[in-house]
Amino acid sequence: MNQESLFSQQSVTREPDITINRHQGSETSRLADVRANKSRDRELIYGYLKAAGNYGHTLDEISVLLDRPCNCISGRFSELKKAGRIVASGLRRTTRTGSPAAIYVVAQ
Repeated sequence: MNQESLFSQQSVTREPDITINRHQGSETSRLADVRANKSRDRELIYGYLKAAGNYGHTLDEISVLLDRPCNCISGRFSELKKAGRIVASGLRRTTRTGSPAAIYVVAQ
């Protein structure tokens, strides 16, 4: 009788890395993608944007709220935009570095 080991590896379906074209398969970027909890981060970002209503938030503001660098969460913004869950409001606010940034809101 063959019984599957309790310690066998379960195959986990990973979400596609939407930034692969930017980092060209860099080992460190690939490992970061595997480590990221994309679903959790998307829902956190969406929750902050929903709570902000028409005021919305910039990527920089969400970065402060989550205490994470912008580059760690910008992919989640791209995924939420692609899914039609958030949109750029057409307005801008200044970032911490003085640059204008798009303000995002929950799609209606």
